Amino acid sequence: MSVGVAGRGLVCRGMLLLLCLVGGCGWPTPISVYVPMDDDVELAVDLWLPQDMPAEGGVPTIVRFTRYWRDYDLWVQVPPAIGRYIQSARWLNESGYAVALVDVRGTGASFGESSAPWSPREVADYRIIVGWLAGQEWSNGRVGALGVSYGGVAADWVGALNHPAVYAVLPTYAYSDVYLDVSHPGGLLNKHFTQAWGEVSARMDRNDTSFLELVTDANPTGLPGPGGKPRQSCPGRRTPRPECG
Repeated sequence: MSVGVAGRGLVCRGMLLLLCLVGGCGWPTPISVYVPMDDDVELAVDLWLPQDMPAEGGVPTIVRFTRYWRDYDLWVQVPPAIGRYIQSARWLNESGYAVALVDVRGTGASFGESSAPWSPREVADYRIIVGWLAGQEWSNGRVGALGVSYGGVAADWVGALNHPAVYAVLPTYAYSDVYLDVSHPGGLLNKHFTQAWGEVSARMDRNDTSFLELVTDANPTGLPGPGGKPRQSCPGRRTPRPECG
């Protein structure tokens, strides 16, 4: 069964939105650090702290886990229905939250290997990151998780950790059954999406920015400007930039 031009457009606009949302379009420059896991693998984390920190008591933290290069911007309009919370660290900071954005194991600037999406090892990393965030001197010990699509499922897993520091999760466009919700909706193979997602993810994991060509070529409305650019954050995709020292 052919998907058709309109169907392909919807699929690719969905992928474009997904990549933009997990990358943090238009965010200010963060504090970037590596956080070691219990097997010495280091994960890349971007942090944004409120400008006006309380004198005591600390602030809660909102964390998002992504496998789509946390330090990359895609210039695309985010639908208002998604909400400012997913697009603006500044807005969350002004609302009194610290914000953390994490490249999951084996992706982006993080080290290690990714055996599968939301693998037991990856979910174990979520627990360590939550504990690390809750233990920072600027934290009040409370952590919430949010995300869209892949990040939404990650937020669900954070909620399932039963970690005492996790007070809330906000998964958006998440799914509980990858087979029925993503690869085989209605029992039919979603061939176009699975192949496109696989190829885009593979190129990203090779640090190959040509993945933007796939997204741009398949998007019937096109992308304004050159399509994407790295944010000025460190560390950057396992290859430190000059400004990272």
